[in-house]
Amino acid sequence: MKEIITDIPVIISRVNDHENIKPVVLKYIDEIPNSSIRPDQNTSDNISKTDWNLPKDTEKKYLDFVKPILVDTLTESFRKYKITGLAFTNFWFQQYYKSDLHDWHVHSSCHFSSVYFLELPYPNEMKTELLKIGNKELIEYDIREGDIITFPSMLYHRSPPNHTGKRKSIISFNLNFISHYEELDV
Repeated sequence: MKEIITDIPVIISRVNDHENIKPVVLKYIDEIPNSSIRPDQNTSDNISKTDWNLPKDTEKKYLDFVKPILVDTLTESFRKYKITGLAFTNFWFQQYYKSDLHDWHVHSSCHFSSVYFLELPYPNEMKTELLKIGNKELIEYDIREGDIITFPSMLYHRSPPNHTGKRKSIISFNLNFISHYEELDV
């Protein structure tokens, strides 16, 4: 087998006006019925509140409010890569309290996964961890609350155990490229 590994894009985008968006989104998330993911024989995941496992017809005012902002932010971020169309799928939120975690996993059926850090009180301890392809070396990056990290969905990633007394809140989603420029100058 011959293996060629090239640079893999990990893109950090800043949500404009995050300080004003955050309280509105958190208020709407508070209105969502409580639903959690707890460890069992299939997973060690421990997530205090999420809408991942709620019925698809659950009203999500937070998503109605924030989705256009996220779409605009990432559309602009990907423009420089000559990507002209993005299909956003599977939006959900997760809130992590003390001892919560989301263990190593990948996302299927999408090109990229994204995490919008809505609440991130200790970025170095609480940010999403990404593994390089083929080994257990972490990808180093700086992040802050109000940023979105977008990475290839084939990268193993996790939300490490929350060892703090502070809540971490994220909105996660998957996306695919749906079009590109016909001619690239290569």
